[in-house]
Amino acid sequence: SNKQIRKEQSKWKIDLINGMSWETMFNKQLEEGVYDIPANKNIDDFIKERSEFRAKLTSDKDSKRETKLTDGKIYFSNEIRLKDGSMLSVFTDISEIKKQETELLRLRDGIETLPNGLMFWDENDDLIASNKSAVNLVKEYKFDLKLGTNFNQLRNHLIKNGH
Repeated sequence: SNKQIRKEQSKWKIDLINGMSWETMFNKQLEEGVYDIPANKNIDDFIKERSEFRAKLTSDKDSKRETKLTDGKIYFSNEIRLKDGSMLSVFTDISEIKKQETELLRLRDGIETLPNGLMFWDENDDLIASNKSAVNLVKEYKFDLKLGTNFNQLRNHLIKNGH
């Protein structure tokens, strides 16, 4: 283990020691309440799922998944069993990325519910975002508004059809 993961685990009062088994570490993590166990799973199912996953991991296939912790952090993990039977686990804190993703989804949903038409064009006048109101508005003019549409296409259509 590296310094960063040892520091992170120490926040949970877990000392990673060379030679420690995964089971010992995992049980300490469970005792300290590290994992945010999904509401649809009980602790026994969670333990069984993690243990079976680990046992089935092979060198032919790596594993990528997100793990939520009770302190609000979210880690992306990539694990692979090496040819000699050992396992490499790499963890990346993606908490900020997930927070931004949630905020962007909230913004998108808010824009979608606006009664006003919204069209967002990039520096080349290509459509990069719109809402339902905008799509419905130009449908009235017999134009199918899609991402990537160039503003000139819309303008030319409107002029050609006397709008």
